[in-house]
Amino acid sequence: MDMAIQKNQIIAGAFREPIDARLAKLYLEGENIHSELVDEHTVAIQPLYSPAIGGVKLLVDSSDYEHAKRVLDGYYEKQMRYREHIESQCPACQSQEINRNTLFRSVIVLLCLLTANPLWLLLYKDRRCKVCKHVW
Repeated sequence: MDMAIQKNQIIAGAFREPIDARLAKLYLEGENIHSELVDEHTVAIQPLYSPAIGGVKLLVDSSDYEHAKRVLDGYYEKQMRYREHIESQCPACQSQEINRNTLFRSVIVLLCLLTANPLWLLLYKDRRCKVCKHVW
């Protein structure tokens, strides 16, 4: 059951996906900061409601807010560095030499618009490794 925001709680973060909110909550708990999630179940059951209700909200006590923000900023920074690292190397051979095919992306988007068929997006792979020729 989703909880309501209490008077001494502040929203430390809002997330579109419940799993992202849960991971941030676990990260805070690892730093001994008590936190709660609001609207987690609503968004899990009805994902399209997420933008309308402000996503899944991560609440912390007002006394822990500053510390929680510093911890979450570090968490977001680590997450961004990890995503940049993953996106900049080939998943097959871990080479850093990759090409991005922007022309193919434009063709796929045009096909989606002309045919009103989003299944073309399943063909969308815009990266190719220069070393092993893997496409993803």
